[in-house]
Formats: sequence, structure tokens, C-alpha cells
Amino acid sequence: MKTFRGVTVSQGFAIGRIYKKEAERIEDFEQFASNTQLELERLSTARKDSLDQLEVMRQEAIATVGEDSAEIFEAHQSFLEDDCFFETIEDAIRENGYSAPFAVEQAGDNFISSLGQVKDQYIAERVADIRDIFQNLLRNLTSQGARKTFEIPEHTILVAKELTPSDTMNLDLRKVDAFITETGGKNSHVAIIARAAGKVALVGVLDVFDNAENGEEAAVDGETGELYLSPDASTLNSCKDKYDGEDGRKKKLLELIGKPAETPDGHRVELFANIATPEDAELAMENDAMGVGLFRTEFVFINRSDYPSEEEQFERYRDAALALKGKTLIIRTLDVGGDKTVPYFGIPQEENPFLGYRAIRICLDRKELFQTQLRAILRASAYGKIKIMFPMISGVDELRGAKKAVREAMESLEAQGIGFDKTVAVGTMIEVPSAAVLADFLAEECDFFSIGTNDLVQYSLAADRGNANVASLYSPFHPAVLRLIGHVVACAHARNIPVGVCGESAADAKMIPLLLGLGVDELSVAPAAVLECKQSVRGMSFEKMRLLTEKAMKLGTAAELEAFLAREITI
Repeated sequence: MKTFRGVTVSQGFAIGRIYKKEAERIEDFEQFASNTQLELERLSTARKDSLDQLEVMRQEAIATVGEDSAEIFEAHQSFLEDDCFFETIEDAIRENGYSAPFAVEQAGDNFISSLGQVKDQYIAERVADIRDIFQNLLRNLTSQGARKTFEIPEHTILVAKELTPSDTMNLDLRKVDAFITETGGKNSHVAIIARAAGKVALVGVLDVFDNAENGEEAAVDGETGELYLSPDASTLNSCKDKYDGEDGRKKKLLELIGKPAETPDGHRVELFANIATPEDAELAMENDAMGVGLFRTEFVFINRSDYPSEEEQFERYRDAALALKGKTLIIRTLDVGGDKTVPYFGIPQEENPFLGYRAIRICLDRKELFQTQLRAILRASAYGKIKIMFPMISGVDELRGAKKAVREAMESLEAQGIGFDKTVAVGTMIEVPSAAVLADFLAEECDFFSIGTNDLVQYSLAADRGNANVASLYSPFHPAVLRLIGHVVACAHARNIPVGVCGESAADAKMIPLLLGLGVDELSVAPAAVLECKQSVRGMSFEKMRLLTEKAMKLGTAAELEAFLAREITI
């Protein structure tokens, strides 16, 4: 038996077999090239291909491990969109006669070397990300293309010297029980992915790659930060006991299936799931969700070269409705733009895409696109309990415009004799501060609200959630955000419409008592988080949540509020 020690960046225990992930080798290339213009064109094409591939990986990451965990791909995209940096590479090609691959490799090495001089842990942990960006560029320049998914067996203990974001998104996370790397830290991508996927992960496990063998039995103890290769019987039994204990906790969660999402003093909460595909709807049902609070329809539009037809969209929405067997399905209309780029939409590059041409703004502008989607959603409403929800609404005019489009879609279907639910509910997301402030007016115009905390936080605090330089400012616990949520709830309830929360905050065990204490009626989370959420709801009386919230709302900073909750709530 060999024992290796590292740093636990994601808790848990695992027993399985080693799979060693080798670093991929880039094809050889020449240092110099005779045709400068051709090399510049190759660089431009590789840059575009890399951006397209990153968008695919980002959307896949959102679907599998959530939006927060996908933010690293947004940072990669921003890097590749930096014209100033690429001008440096282009100058090297023009002035030195370098080939595009050599100029990219040299730029990457220089940049990584400069990062190595910075004595900052967070920056140090970004080296793997930067290397990943340049490796993907080089793959496209050398015609190797996007990285292929690599096959791994069930119960894999994945061992690597370094795992890049591209590596983690090109494997089947369901088959990985643990991540072990020689490099990395608590903010490295592998740590973020492991935590989001509920897998144990150790980083900084020195010399493990050369000492481990493919197929070798291994055990990982996230408590002690130890990896055991070919563990002896005593060690294996100890790890099994811990593994069984963790497995017991998960089984306890499964016992909640069929039980109401209700506080001990009888306050009922609607507990929904966020999905991106009809298959996710099945997973939501398996985890006892009461329905779907957010169907992200942009996933119907990505990873393709042209717009999906009405029939294609109808089939996807119908299949999700059928999978839910009569439970509520809230379909959010198309939300692209901002950080969700779809090349064939031809949206011009913008200085501030989050504040630009996106979501409902595109749909109201491109009426045929919007009508096609609305007709598909309405047709699917004949097969289940569907509600329509609009994203990025900033005021009453936009909401009225969107509702008018729904009426037009209804009229066109009626004229063709096509059936649909004529009483379909229509609601709006509250994710723009102006919408939160005008919640009383918006509540008069729709049937429900859903608060998107991810965007509401970043817009309210003017803090890009993907920007590490302002990461400390981005906090859903900020009193200003909580006051906005409280105002939205009060306005909605004054007009007898329900309010849900579908952002990341809805799954935060410390945030849930605050949201419910503020009066939120529904929580919508990733399917895998539904039972954890139900456990939180059932773990505290509504009266205590209400009193806790009253005290919390008297605090003036996010830090004070989080410290208060840490004292009051035991997870």
C-alpha cells in the first residue's frame, strides 16, 4: 500500500480504480512561415473556432454542474476576445515571420511565465486555465480540432498532473468518483467542478501520477486528504465505513422522496427544478421535484448552425411536459446574448454585452423568431401544465410587448385550428433592478414572478460575477439585494400572485431561511439539489425563519449578515 497526501478541495469519500489522464500532445509545427497573410488568417480562424468550442463547453457545464461552475469558460471567452492581446501575436507573425502556432505558443509561454512572478494564490491557480486557452488555440491551428471525449470506466479515481477546464468537460462526470491532481488549489477549476458535481477531490498530491497504475485499486479519504493506492484490508475497511456513512447521508435524503417540502410548523413551499433538456425533466421527477420552475430554452438553439424550426422546438417542449406527467413546466423564452453567444444569430460584439442586446430585447426585435418559439410553446401546452416566462424584463412596456406577442401567436394557432391551452399563465423574471422597483406595476400585468438572483445580484451591485477583481463585491447576502427581494414579494402578494426564486441562491442552505422568511413561495434548483433543498425547508420552523429574517434585515453589510447566519444556522 502507498499513501499520498494532498489538500481536500471537495469533501467526500471514494473507492474505485485509477485512471491516469495523460496530458495531450500538440502536433509538431514549424517556427517560421513564408506566407504571413495566410498565418494571420489561420490565427483568426483558430480564434473563432476556439470561441465556438468554449461556448459549447460553457453551455454543457451550465447544464451539468450549474451556472456558477461554468463561469470559468466566460473568463476564457473574454481572454480570446481581447484584441490587444491578439495584436501582440499578430505583430510577432508580421515582424518575425513566425508561423501562427509558434507565435501563439511563445505568447502563451510568456504570459504564463509572467503569472508565475505574481505572489497571489488565486492568480497562481489560473495558470492551468491560461494554458488551456493556448492549448485549444494550438489544437485548432494544427488541425487537431476540439478535444474528444475520453472514455472512462465506472467508479473512476481520476489521476492527473493537471486537469484543465477542457479536460473536465470532456469526460463523463457520472463515472468519476474522485479527482486527484498534483497541482491546483481550492479555486482551481477541478475543485469548482468537483464541488458542484458532489465528488471528492484532492489537489497538490505530489508525485502521484508516476506512482499510480491504471486499473489499480484506490481509496480516497476527503477527511484526512489521503489517497491510498492498493490499500490493505484494514485501510480499505476504514474507508468503506466512511464511504458507507456518506452513502447513508445520501440515502437519508432519498427517504425524503414523497414527503412534503414543509417546515415543522406546517408552512408549505413549492420546490421545483431548473432544467435545460427534456431528459433533465425526468431527472427532476426522480428527485421528487414538484415541477420545473425554469426550462432554459436557449439549449434548444445552441450547438447547431441554424435556427431550430417550430416543429423541433415543439417536440422538445412537449417531451418535457410529458415527462412531468401533469406537473408544472415553466418555460423561459429565449435568453441569448450577454454571456450566451450563438454564432448564427449574428449579434455584433458589444462593449458591455450583459447590458446590451439580449434575451427579451432580441425577441421583441426579431418578431418572426419570437413567434416561432411562442407557437411551439403554446402547441406543447396541450400536453401538460405549461407556463410562459419572459427573461430580462426591465419595465412595463417590455412586458406588455411580450404579452402582445403571445396573443398574436394564439390568434395564428386558432386561425389554423391548432389546439393549445387558452388559459396558459404568463409571468416574468425579476433580474433587473428596474423590474424589482416596478414590481407593483408588473404584478398587475402577469400571473407570477420568478426572481433570477444571479443577474439581480450582479446588476444591483454593479459587480460582474465572472470578474475575479470584483468577486468580493458579488454577494447574494448584500442587504440591498435582500431588500429588493422583499419588495418584490410584498408587491406580488398584494396582488395575489406567487413568487419563486430560480437563481443559485435558491439552493444555498443559509439563504433558504432568508428567502422563505421574506415570503418567497417557490424555490427552483438543479435536479440534484432538490432533496438537499427539501431537507433545509424541513429543518427549521417558518416562525424561526421569519424572526431570523427580521433580525438579518437590520444589518448593514453582507459580511455582518453572513456572520450572523453562521452563528444562527447549523448545516
